[in-house]
Amino acid sequence: MRIGELATMSGVAAKTIRFYEQSGLMPEPPRTAGGYRDYPAHAATRLTFIHLGDIDRRMAELRKTRTALKELAQRAAATDPASCSDADICRILSQPAGSIAGSVSP
Repeated sequence: MRIGELATMSGVAAKTIRFYEQSGLMPEPPRTAGGYRDYPAHAATRLTFIHLGDIDRRMAELRKTRTALKELAQRAAATDPASCSDADICRILSQPAGSIAGSVSP
């Protein structure tokens, strides 16, 4: 099957499929006489597993983000706004030692 058919069947964009090939996550398929990629039927199954890996990585990023936001909320709740100067407000947003806030991807 051609890349467009595989993209439709798997729900993964053709551009993403080509990226997975370049990254070595998908083996490069044989080519037709006209030079088109000719994917075997099991390629859709492999794409499903690669897509699940992406979801797992994103979920891990979201857990880190949640932890960082909870820490920020705790620091903000412990700060009395009446006793803060402009410089003090910045300390709520600055990264405390040992925090994961700086390693969280947007």
